[in-house]
Amino acid sequence: MRDMDLKFLFFLSNYILGAVLVFLSLKFFYSKKSVAPLYISFAVIIAGPLEDMLVDFVNSLPNIPPNKRKTYLWLVDQVTSLGFLIFLIIAVIESSK
Repeated sequence: MRDMDLKFLFFLSNYILGAVLVFLSLKFFYSKKSVAPLYISFAVIIAGPLEDMLVDFVNSLPNIPPNKRKTYLWLVDQVTSLGFLIFLIIAVIESSK
């Protein structure tokens, strides 16, 4: 299997599993009024598609020196990691009620 095929396979698998997670979260929210799964979905969306979009945005900006670009990419990684962890903490607290 070529590298591009493997990358696409993982990309597609991640997005399919993420969509299943969001679907199940919404199902549990509407059927059982459980909000913890929604927080988990928010965490995954932040660490997945949102981070990907922000990285693509930073990489598309013209005229940024490489050291600045590296700093911006590091910042995107850190901020999305914080958001991911915050929503997971909220989900744990909510599920313990």
